[in-house]
Amino acid sequence: MSERDREMLEAVAAIEDVEDDEPAVTVAPPRRPSQVYSIRIPVEKLDQLRKVAASEDVAPSQLMRDWVVERLDAHDSSTHAGTRLIAPIIAMPASGAIRELQRLKRVSA
Repeated sequence: MSERDREMLEAVAAIEDVEDDEPAVTVAPPRRPSQVYSIRIPVEKLDQLRKVAASEDVAPSQLMRDWVVERLDAHDSSTHAGTRLIAPIIAMPASGAIRELQRLKRVSA
């Protein structure tokens, strides 16, 4: 019997030793289709992004995805045509909130 055959038999024996109520393989739920999209972040904001991500125990890329999806969802759930909800603005830094409020004023005019 070859070494490879012996390894295969050992692997099969190990699988057979697993109790029936223990899953042999953990299957992750299927992911929604996604696409990579590159964005530029000001260098001075990267450290802040990393700190916020670390405080929330997520990767910076996950935090950015979450923020973008939240803003898109807020945009979709606007209460008036052409006007977005104000709630996401509250969580923004002051400079971003001011720019967003100015944009909303232009859109609604």
